[in-house]
Formats: sequence, structure tokens, C-alpha cells
Amino acid sequence: MKLFYTFGDKEQAYIAAVGGKGLSLIKSYSSGYNVPDGVVLTTSFFDSWTTEIRASSVKNPVELKKKCSELSFNQKQNRVLDDVRSFFNTENITLFAVRSSSPEEDLEGASFAGIYESILGVSDINLERAVQDCFSSVFNERVLSYKNSRGYDYADAKIAVIIQKQLASDISGVAFSLNPVTNYYDEMVINANFGLGDTVVDGSVSADQFIVDKISSTIIERKSGSKEFFHRLNEDGAIIKEKMHSSDSFCLTDKQILEINALTVKIEAEYDKPMDIEWAYEGDELFLLQARPITGYTILPPKMQTKPGGQKNLYLDGLLTEQGLTEAFSPLNTGVMAETTITMSKYMGIGKEFLDATTYLDAGRMYMHIGNAVKLSGKKAFVKPITAVDSHAAAVLEQTDIKPYIPKKMPKGIMGAVFKMIAGSMKTVISTLRVYRKPEDFLSYYLAENKRLGIELKEAFEREQSFESLNEAVADLNGYWLSMVSLLALMAVTMARSSIKKLLKNEDEEVTERLLYLERALPDNVTIEMGLQLFDLSQFSEIKDSDDAEDFIKKLNRGELSSEFQQKWDRFMHDFGFRGPRELDIATKRYYEKPDEIFDLLKSISENDHPELSPRKIFDEGVKKREETYTFIVEKLQRNRGKLRKFQKRYKVMECFVAYRETPKYYWIMGVDYLRKKILTIGEEWVSTGRLDKVDDVFNLHYEEIAEAEKNSSLDIGLLVRKNIEYYEQYKNSANPPVIIDSRGFIPSLKQKPANKNELLGTPVSPGIVSGPVKVLRHPGEKKIEPGDILVAIATDPGWTSLFLNAAGVLIQHGGSLQHGASVARESCKPCIVGLENITELLEDGQIVELDGSSGLIRIQVGAHRL
Repeated sequence: MKLFYTFGDKEQAYIAAVGGKGLSLIKSYSSGYNVPDGVVLTTSFFDSWTTEIRASSVKNPVELKKKCSELSFNQKQNRVLDDVRSFFNTENITLFAVRSSSPEEDLEGASFAGIYESILGVSDINLERAVQDCFSSVFNERVLSYKNSRGYDYADAKIAVIIQKQLASDISGVAFSLNPVTNYYDEMVINANFGLGDTVVDGSVSADQFIVDKISSTIIERKSGSKEFFHRLNEDGAIIKEKMHSSDSFCLTDKQILEINALTVKIEAEYDKPMDIEWAYEGDELFLLQARPITGYTILPPKMQTKPGGQKNLYLDGLLTEQGLTEAFSPLNTGVMAETTITMSKYMGIGKEFLDATTYLDAGRMYMHIGNAVKLSGKKAFVKPITAVDSHAAAVLEQTDIKPYIPKKMPKGIMGAVFKMIAGSMKTVISTLRVYRKPEDFLSYYLAENKRLGIELKEAFEREQSFESLNEAVADLNGYWLSMVSLLALMAVTMARSSIKKLLKNEDEEVTERLLYLERALPDNVTIEMGLQLFDLSQFSEIKDSDDAEDFIKKLNRGELSSEFQQKWDRFMHDFGFRGPRELDIATKRYYEKPDEIFDLLKSISENDHPELSPRKIFDEGVKKREETYTFIVEKLQRNRGKLRKFQKRYKVMECFVAYRETPKYYWIMGVDYLRKKILTIGEEWVSTGRLDKVDDVFNLHYEEIAEAEKNSSLDIGLLVRKNIEYYEQYKNSANPPVIIDSRGFIPSLKQKPANKNELLGTPVSPGIVSGPVKVLRHPGEKKIEPGDILVAIATDPGWTSLFLNAAGVLIQHGGSLQHGASVARESCKPCIVGLENITELLEDGQIVELDGSSGLIRIQVGAHRL
């Protein structure tokens, strides 16, 4: 391998040799961009050093860095440096910028931006020292930390080093080809300061900021930074720090801003992806110093993007708002979910044309097409139901100008589908009114249908031979039950809740404040029952006295645990073994498949031994509070017998059906589990015949591909798996997907201010006032929730239920009054607030907060932490 490349070298360079930064500079130089001339010392140049490092007995990173400073150049390396000096002498270059370039750097998945060494103003006499310092930067603490977070091996010390002409920059900075704050693809953002660019890159000054509309090449925002100081270069290479006498003037002219914009747009088009560049002006000449892909932005699937300057679409993430899932579905699950949705819609009279116009499935997420939906219903009618599932999303929509996203014409055939839907909804309304008037009669039918559904799902699993036929059967059974049985009960509850609220709106404040207690601790909620069964299991000595999951599982399998524990364990597995975190995804393992994780979960719950925090005790107190509230309201209404009778009738509807709000998901997940069992059997068969490498690869196939593969034994499903993994992988990086995004990447945010800097305001969904230490979790298994902790999360699904048992209160970034987390908190009698933008970033573990689940107010106790 070559030991060095010039930027203009005709021989092709590779990232393994010159690193990400070096390869980018070589590519930019050869493409004709105005790049200061230079060379790259390849990773092979440092082979003798890396060999010595690996052979060393020293393994501590700090000591390894120290050892690097003791390395010496051999004869081969010195000859290369002589050639490098000759090259620069020919170009009459005497001052250098020396920069590290890692093979892992400037990639789309990991930028490593700014964490390796860069040394400016290097003279000939200091060249060796600068090269050595850049090499040793592979053991910088910040590099090792970043590598560890990305799964890289810190001991892999491969690095290349760039030696480049040092510019005496008059103005320098960075530019992003998208707006990193709003994620808007059509805006370019520039940060700039006088002098060298290091003050902008390292953030040591408040730089000027400019935002340009890339479509029209128009400057849409100028923000003057304080530009406290800048660095300039002396002729001898010394870097001088100078204070700004006045920061009022911008460091860039409009002409320069648009020139940087043109350069950035051109580079983005060449790479065909959003780019981050470093640039500098020396005199009136613009230079490109670096170009790398932007990381950490929200990538929108190509099919969801519209052309720049064209009609834009606005999307609502239904997977996040309705299901509380931040991680994308597997490829297979997207099709499975779509099949059930289509079938259910068919029973409700909703045609495929309507679904195609208002919903969108891609990259493992489910979106709603807001523009088309608002065109059909109007903004107010659209936003109102969104409030119930995600108050934060609804508030953002209220503040967002939706007009630019509403199409002038609707897709062909959509209006006919709408009329059919209206006709179908009228039948549903008529049926719901019957339930509303005679809830106890329908309850008997409802319970019988629940039992029938469970039996028929099992029979379908035992009967159907192919995955496609089983999926159709499960979709049909769940679709019918959801739309023709469960929906009627849920709609009746909604009507009753609304009626009670209107009925009592003019009553005393002490009445209206207690309304939420009417829905507390109702029996027969399957999710609450799951949590209570988990708590009961955790109190057995088999859990409390054991710290070894492996030993517990051996005893469980050998039948050596107490008969009482075994009986309750078997009951839990029968009732809830098919559930678990991320249970909506067919690719997710169920509780019955991971007893070790259940043991860890039970062990964590078992630490809740405070009698006042017992979930059973809290639930019983919730029942008492609900009954007292009902009695209190009845007594208050004695003076108005008509109003009292109406209240009692409405409450009977709620009493019959509120607890069953979680039942639809229960049976949906039961069907998903039967499908999982079927596809795993098929996967095992395909592995045995060599069609797949491993069983779990079946989840990386789309539903249509599974169906085709069952019919066509010659279909290369391995190729399809690799293709799907490559596509889906690029969308897995976002841990906090936006709830709303438009087709040009723009993410609108909520313009809301708290009362003061130590208060936050959200949407109250479960009453009560508690205070305690914060525990921020991104996923259920991340850390333990101690009794009394305030659980803080982006969103929750039923897999989080066990964590609610110990939590004193819950704060959720996304969601509304009817989303899962809110329902479980309310029915577990835990104060809960939702719709809190960036709450997982604003609060930190141990911070003491007080939350009022009635008003939605959170007070941060300044200086108070639990160690």
C-alpha cells in the first residue's frame, strides 16, 4: 500500500488508507473544488508504530497515548517526509495544517467530527512533532468514549494524517446543507467568525449565523453573534488571539453568504446526501477545507419526500402517538399490521382509496397524511381526536400553518370512498347508541365475544397451513371483533365521558376536580391485572431470596419451586406470556421466550417492600377513592333528580366498559404471537434447507415476500433479506423520532414557555401530587425504577407496565389522555403528566421534582438531588 498520496494523485485512494477526511479532500480536489493543496500520510505509513503499540504490554489507554509520544520515525518514514517536504517546496508552501484522518471518520453513521487532533500553523521544523501528536490522538479520551458508544474497538489504532497548506484565513466557518435545528432540507445554515475556523468548530465563540433558502437562494435570517475573539495567523505560523472591538457588524457580506450557499448546494448534489462543510476566505477567495455527511438528522424515506419547491405533505407519526413506540417495526410486521388495518377498515366501510390517501407505511413506521385528512375533515375536526392520543402533537398542529400542506385536488376515487365511510359510520353510531342505552345487556354479549375470539384465534393457528392464510384469518377475526364489537364499547364510553363532563360542568369545583377518579381502579383491565400478577410473583421467596436467574430457571424447569409459586407462574404465562415490551412487533420475543428477563424484572419489583407502595394496596385505595367519589357526586346531585338519573346512567356505561380499553390490544397481540409461532416454524424449515442463514432473518422479509417465498421455492430470499436490512438500517439511528414532519424534512416544534425557569407545564392525565427523584429511561430495561422514583420517558407501551409499579409518578414526552401510559398510570393511581417536549433532555437522574397530575405543573426543586 502507498505510504502517502497527494491530493492530486492519479492513483485511486481508499478510505482504509487515507481515512474519511483524507478521502473527502482528495475527492473534492479532483472534482475541481478550491481546496488548499496537501498530502495524506496513509495508515501504512504508521504500520511500524501500530505494530509496536499492539505488541506492547501496555493496555491502559492513557499509558498507550504516552507511549505514542516516545515513538520515533524509522528510515522509511523519514524518506517519505523528505518527499513530502520536496512536494511542498515545489508549491512554495511553508506553513501547514496537520490533521488526523481516521478510516472510521466522516461516515454517515459516525462522524467523529472534531474529536481527533488538528494542529494549525505548523512550520517545517515542527512537522514531525505534529504528525506524532495526530497519530497519538487515537487514544484521546473523547475518541475512546465515542468509539465505545458506537461499538468500535478502541485498541484499533489505525489513522492517517493530512498535511495541508495553512491558510491565513480572514473569515472561516462551517455550513450545513440542511437546517440542523428544524431538520429542514431546503434551508442551509452558516456559522462564521473572523480569522481561523477553529473558534467556530470548537464553539469557543458565539458565531454569526445565517440561514439561506436553498430553493430561491435567498437569505432569510441573519443573527449576529458576539464573536468574543478570533484567531489570526502570523507569517511565522504563530496563532494570535485577538479580541473583537465591536461585534455589531457581520463577518460575511451577502455576496459571500450566497457564494457559500452555492458551494454547499453543489457539494450536496454531488454526494446526493446532506453535507457539513468547513470553508474559509483568504482575501476574496473562498476555499473548501472539508466536506462530510451530516449525522444525527432525521432521514425521511425517499417515497415520502416531495421535490424541492413543490407541493409539500405533512405527516403525523401514528406509531409514536397511538402506540408509544420510538423504534421502527421490522419489515415483516409492517405488512402484518397493514393487513389487519385493511380488514378492520373493510368492516367499518372504509375503502382502500381512503386508507391510501390518509395513511403511509414505510421504513417500519406508520404515518398519517395530514394535508389530505384536513382537506376532508377540516383542521379543527382533525386535531380534536389527536388531542386524546397525543396532546403535544395536537398543540404543535394548532400552532402550525397547515394551509401549504393541503392539496388543491384529492386523489381519484377518494370522495366515493368517503361517502361509503359515512354510510358505514352511521350504522356504527346506531349500534353504539344501543350499547349506550343498555350497557349491561351488551356487556354479556361483549364478554362472550371476547371468549369466542380467543378460541377462534387458537383454532386458526392450529388449522391454517401457510403464513399468508393464517395472517388473513387472524386479520379477519381481529378486524371483525375490533370494528363490530370492541369499537362500540369504546365509543359508548367516549359518549358517556363527554356527557358526564357537560352534565357537571356548572357544578362546584370540588365536583369537577374529582371526575378523573371515576375511572380509577376499575376491575378487569388486562394490563393492570398483568402488573398486579407480576407484583404477586415478585413477593415469593423464590424471587426475593434468589439472585441467580440461571439457577431459578433450572429449578423452574425441574419443578423444584413451591406449588403455589408454580401455579401463579403458570397462570401468568397463560394469561400474559405472549406479551412484553415492543409486543406489537412480530419480531419481538415474548415473555415465555425469555424467563431470565422476567426473573430480573420480578427481582426489581421485589425490592418494593414498602407497605404504603404496594400496588395491591394502592389499587384497593383507588377502588375506595372511586367509590367515595361516586357517592360524593350522587349526594351533590340529590337536589336535581333528573340530572342525577342521567349521571347514574352515563356512569353505568363507563363502569361496564372503561376497564376494557386495553382489551383490543390484548387480542391483537395474541394474534401477533400466533403469527410469530407460525413464521418461526417456517424460518426453521428455510434454515434447514439452506434458504436462510438464521431463523430470525424471516422478520427482515416483507409480508408479500413471505407469501411469494411459500409458493416459490426458487426465490432467493437471502438476497431479499440483505436488501431489506440495508434499507431499514439507515432509519434505525433516531432514538427520538419526530411526531410531526413534512415531506422536506421540516419538524415543527411547540412554541410554549413555562411560568418560570424552574417550572414545566404539560397535559394532566392522572390526578395526584407527588415529589421524588427523576429516573430517565429510553427503554424499559435500561435501569431500575426504585420505589418513589419519578419515571420519565419519551413514550411507553405495555412493556413498561412493571416499571409503573414502583414509580411514584410518571412524566411522558409524547401522548395524550387516552394513550397507554396515561391509562396505566391513571388506573394504577399514579399521578401522570404527558405532552412534555424534550422532557428526557431537560431532566436528569436524581433531580427532585414535584408533579401535580391535576394541573399538569412540574416544579423542579433547585439544587435537590438524590445521590
